[in-house]
Amino acid sequence: MHYKASKAWHFSHQLALQLREVLSEVDTSDDVAVQMAARLKRASTKAPNVLAGSVEKQLEREKLKCYRAAKAALEDVHWHLRLALRLQYIDKELFGELEKLLVTAHRELSGLAIPNE
Repeated sequence: MHYKASKAWHFSHQLALQLREVLSEVDTSDDVAVQMAARLKRASTKAPNVLAGSVEKQLEREKLKCYRAAKAALEDVHWHLRLALRLQYIDKELFGELEKLLVTAHRELSGLAIPNE
């Protein structure tokens, strides 16, 4: 299967693209906002990147390692989004839109046979 056929990759990629667009409007005079934007960009691109790389893995345990890394990246994004909402860098409507993509990506990722931790 090509990684682009993965729903988990698709939704995590959409999340990364939307975040990149939103974060391009960050106030560059606010150091905290700039640092948070950098962390969000990094974390949001990790999940689709790791999922794309998982296709090349032959061993099941290697794939599971990739899936866990993608799941951790999505959880990191979620934490930073909640913090951005609390600090009023994003509004509730935008948070809701981004969270919907994030939760969908997470749900699709959970369907890739990740055993319960």
